[in-house]
Amino acid sequence: MTGSPLSSPTFHLPPIGKIKCTPLEDLKNALELLRALYNPVVHSSRLLGRQSMCPRVHITSEDEIDFEQLCRRNTDIMTRLPFPSDRFLDLLRSDDFERSYAIRWLTALVSQADRFVDYYDEDTCCNDPVLEQQKMQWEKLIEDAAAILAICAGSASAGTISRTFVFHQPAGLELRVQVTDLPLQNQDFSSVGAQTWGGARVLAEMIIGSPRTFGIELRGSTASPIRILELGAGTGLVSLATGKLFQAHSARSIPATIIASDFNPAVLANLQHNIDINFTALSGPSPTNIFARALDWSTFPSSSSIHVPFDTPFDVIFGADIIYEAEHAAWIKNCVRVLLRHPLNSFDTPQFHLVVPLRPTHTAELRSIEETFLVSDGVRDTPGGDELGIVAKEFLACQADWGVRSKHEDLNIDKYVHYTIAWVKTGLGTF
Repeated sequence: MTGSPLSSPTFHLPPIGKIKCTPLEDLKNALELLRALYNPVVHSSRLLGRQSMCPRVHITSEDEIDFEQLCRRNTDIMTRLPFPSDRFLDLLRSDDFERSYAIRWLTALVSQADRFVDYYDEDTCCNDPVLEQQKMQWEKLIEDAAAILAICAGSASAGTISRTFVFHQPAGLELRVQVTDLPLQNQDFSSVGAQTWGGARVLAEMIIGSPRTFGIELRGSTASPIRILELGAGTGLVSLATGKLFQAHSARSIPATIIASDFNPAVLANLQHNIDINFTALSGPSPTNIFARALDWSTFPSSSSIHVPFDTPFDVIFGADIIYEAEHAAWIKNCVRVLLRHPLNSFDTPQFHLVVPLRPTHTAELRSIEETFLVSDGVRDTPGGDELGIVAKEFLACQADWGVRSKHEDLNIDKYVHYTIAWVKTGLGTF
């Protein structure tokens, strides 16, 4: 089924009354559809192109940069992904009738487990490797069906979606991160962090692809432990992916503490859940520790809010899709001013990495970032100083399953801006 469009369960699944006589391979295909629909694997966003810009040049509109030309630099990956759009899948997943039918179908399949497995009793399978293999396949089928049924039944009332994100390092290492998305709670827009947004996918992909670019050194016996903070972590994809990166190199990696922060109680509870399902299965001590902690930008810093773990500054701070109100940039700057560690020398550059979508409806928010974080001819690029400034800016074009269709016939792209913010010196002079 890989590469073929997903269809609705009522259309694709074998009739419930004919499950008994449905071939094993057809049942496997049916489960593959349900797994892809209700427990999807989401590949990273596939960067098509990147273009660095002078931090002092204000770009507040997608019309001011030629994304078509930017994408054509990577013509080998400009083909459209052979998967249905996120919009279509979201509509299908939210269809109560389709989900109800899937639950009934899976229940019918699991209820017949005894018939499937008992057929291959010890006498039948004795000294017959072919029959033994078939028995194992049936047992695996029933296990998979039960697992998918639990997901469907559990999310039928809650409206949750479990996703598995897959990222690849240049050396070929595959990292898998599982997250649970929750629905918006009673129009409470402070709970929007319970969904995984595109900027988190983009930032996580870039971190996995080039950790050193983001100040992450994975190896070194004499290197100091690293402290990493994610602001507005939401489902925690960026923190979880970073944690998986350290975990994959645990034999030689430096100790790391990762704090995934948010402030909405429902978001924090889901964030902790996502940390648990990705990391609590570790055996033995690990040099990587990841925690979910509450942080309210609007009140930080205050004497009552600067407590563990925020009483010690961080080496790296991440933020993805976290500025969607005009005041957010100022609040975030107040937080970063306290939470980002000052450099120890000219080679030490603690940084805040911020990824935001480039949307025509959010130009005011984008402008507020460049107005809040100092961008001017009076900023030196020498590390140090007492001011936070944008020291690098790049535009990112990413292939999307659906989105703004470009002029290129086969290409859908999402557009983002990546800001690198650090401590800089102010005064006369230019870059």
